Amino acid sequence: MAGIDFSLSNGNWAPEIVLPDAAPDGSLITIGSSAVWGSSITNGAEAMPVGQGDLFAFVREEGGWTYITDPESLDCKGSECALPSNLRRIKFLLSNGNWAQDIVLPGAAAEGASITIQSSAGWSSTISNGASDVAISQGDTFQFVRSGAAWVSPVSKVEKTLLQFGCTDGSASCSLPTMSSPVTKVAVGNSNWSSTVRLPATARPGDVVVIRNDASNSVGVVAGDATLETLATGSVGRYFRDGDGGWTSAYPVKVLLVYSSQAADAAGGASEEELRLARLLDFTNTALENSAANFYLVAAETIQYDLAATTLAAAYEEGIGQLKNGASDLALYRATYQADMVVYEGALGTSDGCGRAFTSPAYASDYMYPEWIQDSKESMLAVISLHAWCDDFVMPHEVGHLAGLMHEGTANTYPARIYAKGASNVGDLMGKRGAGVEVIPYFSNPRLYTSTGLRMGEPGLVDSVRAMNENAPTISNFYP
Repeated sequence: MAGIDFSLSNGNWAPEIVLPDAAPDGSLITIGSSAVWGSSITNGAEAMPVGQGDLFAFVREEGGWTYITDPESLDCKGSECALPSNLRRIKFLLSNGNWAQDIVLPGAAAEGASITIQSSAGWSSTISNGASDVAISQGDTFQFVRSGAAWVSPVSKVEKTLLQFGCTDGSASCSLPTMSSPVTKVAVGNSNWSSTVRLPATARPGDVVVIRNDASNSVGVVAGDATLETLATGSVGRYFRDGDGGWTSAYPVKVLLVYSSQAADAAGGASEEELRLARLLDFTNTALENSAANFYLVAAETIQYDLAATTLAAAYEEGIGQLKNGASDLALYRATYQADMVVYEGALGTSDGCGRAFTSPAYASDYMYPEWIQDSKESMLAVISLHAWCDDFVMPHEVGHLAGLMHEGTANTYPARIYAKGASNVGDLMGKRGAGVEVIPYFSNPRLYTSTGLRMGEPGLVDSVRAMNENAPTISNFYP
């Protein structure tokens, strides 16, 4: 189905038009009416009335039909456009010939409803989001998802510059606005620089701001009257909103990266393997940032060291044994570099899978006791295999285990931490793997939504980030 134009008229009329349950993404359906009798469009559980002179357009996106509209269609060109509240997925388009000054998000909508607003207009508009206003300019796209009584922006991997936050290049200070999403990523550069960046005065507990400084000059990060950090060129700052309403720097977790001589050979040399491990560490940090985690990984050191084992399971058992033997070479390396975690990569095949990491011996009963994390210092080992079948998601998945997480669907009878697992509906890092499942670089967090309105967890039941954030202060302090 590439496109369907469906027209209703007095001699060609139907009381109801039902959109198909399945169609390829990108399919387009337009429905117009010149009939004197009204009809309705059924889109799953939604029903839209169709009157004489109406024209509706729907595009298939990520398994659902999105209603496409604009100021002209809503009869609000040049003025204020109030978006409809009875539709689950809306895309609102602004252009030079079809523009509105103000766009008002509906005051009520279904949980998980999504609105996308795109602008190609030469004039800016204002999006009213209840508690705050957002300016949208040419080339901008904003997404909002209904969460409880508020509209929030789905977590995005896209960084915004200080200029996009309304700051002037070279200014002495740039204040970030009220957060509309649990995660805000900021990029600073030479043509997009302020000597000081002020974190938002208003944010919710658990919100995260990530600032990457690629400018030639340093940037001071300020919260209230306190300077949290001065970011040098090439550095990244990560900050989370604590339960007392203040901003705190994220916890650094030091990782000893270890690779075998066989892994180095498979990667094309020691330098190539070290670059690979650095890239996987960065990818893991990106997943933690995407998910609003309150910690990040930093390489304590990268070394070559060979375990005798040649399979994943055996290498894991050998490595754990060495870490628990404080006099072993691997334990001494770890102590020397003060590493909270150890990640070992070998060319170990896939007979035992692609990765293995420490989990509690009494997995179903006491996994995630607060004392368990404190007592697990000597077992903080993840082993991964360098193999064509093993993708980049293996390292963040195993780090999730070390941070106290279980797989999606895993039973856990300890009631205080039943939420420490992956989601079943979005393909997150601790979730279901297999044919037809697209894995995304996120850990479950019920405060986050996909662009199509799928919630990435369930409060109190599926919340990997909550569990990791509770454990991070202990893990990052194994070597204070």
